[in-house]
Amino acid sequence: MKTIAIVGSHPRTSKEFDFSRTDCDVWVFNEAMSADWCKRADGVFQMHDPIIWKNPANRNDPKHYEWLKSGNTPTIFMMEKYEEVPMSEKYPLDEVLSLSGGLKKLTSSVAHAIALAIIKGYEAIEIYGVEMETNTEYQYQKDGVIFWIGLAIGKGIKVIQHTKIFDDPIYGYEGSTTVKVEDFTAHIESDIAYCKEKEKEYEEKKKELSKIINDFKVTGKDEGQKLIHCIHDLSTLAAEYGKTDGHRQECERYKNKADKMIAESGGYNFSRQEFEFNAAHMRKTAAEEIAKAQGLAGQMQAIYDEMLMINNKKRRIEKLQRFGGALIKFVEATGKVGVFDGGSLANIEFLQRTDVLIRMAGGQKSLEVMNENRAEP
Repeated sequence: MKTIAIVGSHPRTSKEFDFSRTDCDVWVFNEAMSADWCKRADGVFQMHDPIIWKNPANRNDPKHYEWLKSGNTPTIFMMEKYEEVPMSEKYPLDEVLSLSGGLKKLTSSVAHAIALAIIKGYEAIEIYGVEMETNTEYQYQKDGVIFWIGLAIGKGIKVIQHTKIFDDPIYGYEGSTTVKVEDFTAHIESDIAYCKEKEKEYEEKKKELSKIINDFKVTGKDEGQKLIHCIHDLSTLAAEYGKTDGHRQECERYKNKADKMIAESGGYNFSRQEFEFNAAHMRKTAAEEIAKAQGLAGQMQAIYDEMLMINNKKRRIEKLQRFGGALIKFVEATGKVGVFDGGSLANIEFLQRTDVLIRMAGGQKSLEVMNENRAEP
């Protein structure tokens, strides 16, 4: 094949790739092949230490290690050739570093993939599902992806990217100093898609928890560790869902506000101070919600300890109902923590985006906007 499609997991663009295509090879990452959206792959990048891909508590796919060992896999690009992974292939790190003149810009698995595509002589590289837009490790990883895309283009390779990685304004030419409404809309769409995925996981975990509690109701058998792990997973999923939904809510709030301003005056603008204030306010509220969640966790633990001391079935069931009520409140509280975390994250992203836009406006326009921002109370 002359074309390689590198498909990440970001829901905004991963589903744009047509897996029925036969005109290209396909590379994906980590546990992607266990996901519904991934229909096939010719190669999988698992560029982590064995302690990670052997982990039986892998939330993305608990059977990932078994799958790797099965041999019924595509080529697995790894740090080493592992005997226990029959289809593993050692990543040619030395050859890749020679290609870049020794520059260590391999900041993510995606960067590793683009570099390997150059080594293997592909004439075209298509990239899907790679956004790297959050204020976490992805922001750090973004530079490496951009570096290797640039190197590929410099070598005459056609790069077709279905992402927003290069959606930056041209310095001096594109002088908008406020976040585009389209940016809010794109975030909303990807957040909704992610929430749908997490909702399925959450419902499955709820069923597992209900079974553990019902078994205890009938037998009185203490499944403490199993229960603790299940509650931890459920609260984590609630927090993750809440975080994405909080992010979506802030994006929708700004979009609606922008739409209203456009309808009333024909334009809109958000100052960096607005994003900065809202981010700080939501961080503070998240901290308050964390304290509430910790209090509820303590109450839940106390009820559980009391429950274990009761042999009478009727009284045990009554106590179990109290425990269930406390559990619901605890999970709701962790979800609220996530909502305010996600809202804060959205404001931080838009604050950083605004700073980039102001700098890229260039010249007098950039100076004027910065002075206006400093003048505001």
